[in-house]
Amino acid sequence: MSHIWKHIQTWFKKAEESSPTNPFIHEELKRDREWLVQYEAWEHSTEINRFLGWVHEQWECFHHNFLDLHEGIDFLQTPSSNGLVLYFRRWEWPIKDPAYFLEFIKDRVSEQNYKIQVADRMVYLKDGKQETVERYYMKPRLEFDENYKAKQRYGNILIELVYKNDQAFYLKLQATRYASHEHTTGYNFSQLLTALF
Repeated sequence: MSHIWKHIQTWFKKAEESSPTNPFIHEELKRDREWLVQYEAWEHSTEINRFLGWVHEQWECFHHNFLDLHEGIDFLQTPSSNGLVLYFRRWEWPIKDPAYFLEFIKDRVSEQNYKIQVADRMVYLKDGKQETVERYYMKPRLEFDENYKAKQRYGNILIELVYKNDQAFYLKLQATRYASHEHTTGYNFSQLLTALF
C-alpha cells in the first residue's frame, strides 16, 4: 500500500512543478473511433457552415480595417507570422466539442499538401490552473520549383487548442513563413484562409 501512496505523491509533486516547457503529461494526440464518427457527423452540420462563414466575415472586416471585429476573434499579422485566435468563451452560440474545430482545421491544412510533424497533448499547471494544450504542428511536403527552391506554401502551421481547468479557452492557427534563399516566397495568410475556410 505504501508503494501506491508514494506513486500518488510523486505524481502530485510532478504536477505542482509542471510548466508549459515541462508538462506533467505529454502524450501523442490520438482520437478514438467513436470520437471520429461523431466528428465526421459534425463536419456535415450547420454549425461548421456557420463557423466558416463567420471566420470569413471576420477576416474581411480585419483585412479591410473595419473596426467592428467580434470579440471572439483576433488576428495576428507580422512580416513572417500570421494567424488567428478564436476565444470560445466569447462566442454567441454553443459548441458541441471545441476539439472538432482543431481537427477540422488540421484536415483542411492536410489537403493543402501538408504533413503532421507533431501531434501532441500536454497538461501542466500555470498560475494555479490546469492547462491542457492539444496541438498539431504541420509542415509542407517537400517539393521544389524550377529553380530548386523548396516550396514553402504557407510556411509551417501551428494549430493549438488550449483548455483552462477543462474549459475550452482558445484555438490558435498560426502560419510562419521561412525567410531563406533556399525557399520560395510562399503564399500569404489571406490565401491560406481562403483555402481553409
